[in-house]
Amino acid sequence: MVTGGWLIVIFLIAIAILLITIIKFKVNAFIALLVTTIGTGLMVRMPVSDISKVIGNGFGNTLGSIGVIIGLGVMLGRFLYESGGIEVIADTFLKRFNGSKSRIAVAMAGFITGIPVFGDVVHIMYAPMVRVISKKTRVSIVSLCCATVCATVATGAMVIPTPNPMAVAENLQLDYGVFFLYAALAGLFGTIVGGLGYGRFLDWQDRKIIMNMRLRILKILKRRAEHRLQEEKFRALVWRYRFFWFPLC
Repeated sequence: MVTGGWLIVIFLIAIAILLITIIKFKVNAFIALLVTTIGTGLMVRMPVSDISKVIGNGFGNTLGSIGVIIGLGVMLGRFLYESGGIEVIADTFLKRFNGSKSRIAVAMAGFITGIPVFGDVVHIMYAPMVRVISKKTRVSIVSLCCATVCATVATGAMVIPTPNPMAVAENLQLDYGVFFLYAALAGLFGTIVGGLGYGRFLDWQDRKIIMNMRLRILKILKRRAEHRLQEEKFRALVWRYRFFWFPLC
């Protein structure tokens, strides 16, 4: 078995392999995690017969401790989805923050609904609403999508009862109430910086690109108009002096 500082090195290598397999090679997250776990066991020189036992015990203990909470969270999210609770939350924020502040509305709505509901469901639910808001308020749809995605990703990655933070809280034996409070504050900070701050930058970039495109189109139209005007002047000149040209022809 490997001990000491090499364990940290192997841990960093395992994290890098996991991220590369998921992000670059698009491998299923569970398969990538399983393969990385087996590879880590081999790198630390763990007996092959013990690797399967460690993986089974680790997954079993984690799922046994947080499975009920995750199941109840999924049920709560389903209730919100079927009863229209997500739409009510979104409409409430939209009434408070309308017009140019609609970015804040979709971010806060995504932050609240992203706690009990999985982010993919929130994205599907909010997609039509984001398009309508973008048309009404003329706020970039990229900016609104950024606010929604950052909010749901922040809550899904850090705030219980989603699986990842629940596993962290259980393994570290943390108090759920304190963990929820600090995780919500961290997620809110990420939503403000990533969803609202970077979303505002994307909105500015989108408007800049559209403005440049409009200027280019105007220049092209101006050139065409000038070309047509020159053609009309030439035709008028030819027609004016037609009596001189016709005999020559």
